[in-house]
Amino acid sequence: MAPGVYLFRSRKGEVVYVGKARSLRRRVLDHLRAKIEKDGSILAQSASVEFVPTSSEREALILEASLIKQYQPPYNALLKDDRSYPYLAVTLSETFPRLLLVRRPRKRTGALLFGPYTGAREARHLQQMVVDTFRLRRCVRLPKTACLYYHLKVCSAPCIGAIDAAQYGKDVAAAVRVLQGHGEEIRPALEAEMRSSAERQEFERAAHLRDALAGLDALSERQHVVGPGRGRVDVLALAYPRDPSTLRVAIGRLRVEDGEVRGTDPHLLSISATDPPDPTEVWRQFLGQFYGSGWELPARIYLAGAVSEGLAPILDELFESRGIPVQSR
Repeated sequence: MAPGVYLFRSRKGEVVYVGKARSLRRRVLDHLRAKIEKDGSILAQSASVEFVPTSSEREALILEASLIKQYQPPYNALLKDDRSYPYLAVTLSETFPRLLLVRRPRKRTGALLFGPYTGAREARHLQQMVVDTFRLRRCVRLPKTACLYYHLKVCSAPCIGAIDAAQYGKDVAAAVRVLQGHGEEIRPALEAEMRSSAERQEFERAAHLRDALAGLDALSERQHVVGPGRGRVDVLALAYPRDPSTLRVAIGRLRVEDGEVRGTDPHLLSISATDPPDPTEVWRQFLGQFYGSGWELPARIYLAGAVSEGLAPILDELFESRGIPVQSR
């Protein structure tokens, strides 16, 4: 089974424990077989378990920490502190942008954010590689004379006019593409610059570019971009029973605020055993009741799976007419 996060809930629906796993099925079975907690206290307080699959273990780690801070489960003692994961921020509001490591990205404005990363060491290593490769400035304010980084050929020195804003902007755009996981697009240009630097006997620069090319392989996993001020997004998925004897369908909701998963809500809907409704009817009933006129609506809604022809006019009536875009994936 896929990696992801699981939540044990009490009979009242309260989250008592949040865990992550490389294999959700195996991990929960270990709980049930008392291989993780010998006294069975979590199971004794739980009435149901909820699964949130992720595409990688990295995403499971980040999601686990976010949900623990959101729900404060009584059996999660280690991740309740105020520690936050690092992000990398490109300060696009500046004439000559920098690449910074930040901990609380929602407080920043005018920045393009990448992450989160699982640790500060990983984020700093990536920051240094990108800054040195594209010769981005490090200084808080532009000095009047070039610093040591310029002489080491890891800064393009906009402070002394060695590069204009247009060319510097191109370098920033290339750095952003690398952070987005599209490093292969600029590999030919870096290889050409490496060979040119070696021919000019700029061996330190050539060696750095060689190391940067090797580092691009570590960025093959697509990085997630978080835009500032995106507001709330709801992600919905429907699990329809394959077994006709099952009298419930499940709809799960991920609540995302400013690019971070801030909560999950499972909803179990009873259906008729003799005349079960089709998925379109289930969606219609749930969406109409859940997003009623008194409910605080999100800025955007994502539905897992394709939207049927019968569901499209319902979505238009409920959301499009109220200015809320709905996308399916």
